Parts: sequence; structure tokens; C-alpha cells
Amino acid sequence: MYAAEYVAKNISSFSEQDFEALRKAFSNERLFLIDAFSNDDIGTLIQYGILSFGNDAFRSCSKLTTVIIPNSVTSIGDCAFGGCHRLTSVTIPNSVTSIGRYTFDYCMSLKTFTVPDSVTYVGDGAFSRWNKDQEIYVSKRNSKKWHKHWKKECKAKIMYRK
Repeated sequence: MYAAEYVAKNISSFSEQDFEALRKAFSNERLFLIDAFSNDDIGTLIQYGILSFGNDAFRSCSKLTTVIIPNSVTSIGDCAFGGCHRLTSVTIPNSVTSIGRYTFDYCMSLKTFTVPDSVTYVGDGAFSRWNKDQEIYVSKRNSKKWHKHWKKECKAKIMYRK
């Protein structure tokens, strides 16, 4: 077990100070941004000062409920929040331009989700296993540039903004 994994398993929320401490402790590693939090029991997570969430970053976090992505983030990797079935709120800033493959796969508790206008790419199956009771708000203009299978296995209502 890596130190970042140990820290993540013993917290229920994550403050700016917590992140700064991890960032300093692991200044030469990106490990904790890639998949150190997978399957951990984090309740609410607020990250600061990073540029991207790597592949599988928070995959299957069983208690993750709220994510507020800071303005420094420009991309969200493949499966970053896949399987976070208790996730009820995600705030994505306009700094994000890319959402990876299967990023929000099986996020069943998210009832509505807004893809910011800044997002120019959404990967294959980004919202797979969403059901008809969920809604995704997207820019009609930008969504034409996304991966042709971004809605794969997604039954959510797609609401287009102009």
C-alpha cells in the first residue's frame, strides 16, 4: 500500500490543506492522482492545484458523494469516477476540455449532469449504464466533435443547449 492510499482510506473529506500536504509529500510522484483512491471510502472530495484526474483516479470509491473539481483541472481521465454509485454531485469548471472514456460509468446517483461548454472531447462510453431517470445537459455544437460512441450504453435523457 502506498502512503497516499493509506491517507485516503482514513479520511471522509479532503480539504485544500490535506491536498497540499499530499502534494508536498509526493512532489515527485503522480501515483495518487492515477489510481491511489480507487475503491477507497472517501465521502466528499475537493481537490486543489492539479491539472488532471488520471485514469481510474477515484474508480469505485464506495462512499464518494460530492466532487468539486478546481479551476486548475483541464482533463478528466478514463474511468476516473466509474462505479462511484453514491456520487450525487459533480461540479466541473469551464477549465476542463476533455472527459475520458467511461469516466462516469455506473454513476447511478447522479440525477443531472452538465457538461461545460469548454469540453471539446468526451470519450467512448463516458456515461455508460446511466438510466432513463438521469439527465445530461450538453452543448449541441460541441457534442458533434466528441467520440461517436460517447453515449454508448447510456439511456439517460440528453438535453441539448444551444
